[in-house]
Amino acid sequence: MYLYRKWWPDSKLLAFDSFAGLPDEQRGEVRRATWVAGTFGVDGTAVMQRIIKDLGAHTRLYPGFFNVTLTPELATTLPPATLVDIDSDIYRSAYEALDWMFANRLARVGTIIAYDDWLDYACAPTLGGAELRALPRREVEDSMRTGFMPPSRRTRWRDSKMSVAVRARAKQRIYPRLLAAGEPKAHSEIAKRHSVRFRCLAGSCRPARLPKPACDPHHAFGAIFVVEGVGGASDHGIEMGDGDDLDAFRKSDAACKWVRNHRFTTNASDWHLPAT
Repeated sequence: MYLYRKWWPDSKLLAFDSFAGLPDEQRGEVRRATWVAGTFGVDGTAVMQRIIKDLGAHTRLYPGFFNVTLTPELATTLPPATLVDIDSDIYRSAYEALDWMFANRLARVGTIIAYDDWLDYACAPTLGGAELRALPRREVEDSMRTGFMPPSRRTRWRDSKMSVAVRARAKQRIYPRLLAAGEPKAHSEIAKRHSVRFRCLAGSCRPARLPKPACDPHHAFGAIFVVEGVGGASDHGIEMGDGDDLDAFRKSDAACKWVRNHRFTTNASDWHLPAT
């Protein structure tokens, strides 16, 4: 938001955040380590006061989970959006936000949709129920809530059973399919549900044409789309799916490699993190 205010000092910025952290993901959805209920929870009052002070009167904050704050009544008071920044991490929240935007015609032709965590799931190796049950339960629970550290001579972290298991799955190229989890899944489903035609503008929704270190907007970890049409045949606009291009991105992108070395994914039908 601070960057948006810098770039567009007179624009109206609307921010929706629970300030209580992530909600729990829906049963049956792929889950990524550290993105569990309560992650990113903060002192909402203090944060909101700071944001309003820093960003000014043209900024509006709507605290609460999306299933509570995103109402048809609110939509009638808002103009169509120029830019929608989806930084919700999990599938459930991304879908709720996008569905509300398109159902209430707040996203239209020309609206820009940006995703911060586009490849977070696709870069995190998958551990199934059998692999998780073979690991120490405490280690699995801790890794699901806080992640894990890979072995390192410099930091002297031990080569944990979790990191061994995750590296083995990465070597076998076992990852979630791109459209099976997180923001890409929500994006593709919304395109079909609301007959939206998207075009990839920047980020990892399309393979880069120039090798690094050349400047190419498609080297980025996130993804940015523009709405080209609503009604008729749908098109999610994703030009880099599962296959060699995504495998090459996993090997070359620093953010993707970090996720691969510190996080994992699992299907909730195989294993579910107990409530704290």
